Amino acid sequence: MKLSTFKKAFGTSIQKQRVQKNLTQAELAEKLGIELSTLGKIECGMSFVSAKLLLKICSTLEVTPAELFNFSGKININTVFDSDFERVLEILFKCNNKELKKIYEILTSIIDFKK
Repeated sequence: MKLSTFKKAFGTSIQKQRVQKNLTQAELAEKLGIELSTLGKIECGMSFVSAKLLLKICSTLEVTPAELFNFSGKININTVFDSDFERVLEILFKCNNKELKKIYEILTSIIDFKK
């Protein structure tokens, strides 16, 4: 398994656990004491966690590290983003919170306009 695939699978595992606990990314990031963009990068497989953050994630999500790493054989093409999506994510992760809010406003305006 390539490292990038491993990181994406791990990030997907965190995301699934977060969703099962009915937490938004913002809520989990706040509980972990990290930036929302940092959590986004972890969930998308663009960053990885330190041992300290791993333990904090496990404690917050009430799971064991083994549960988060239990993705052997569960990786499929849907967990690996296409290159266009990855490029968009890379741009977003370089933005500060003010820029992200503006992008969000623009996107929601576009979606509302299409309705």
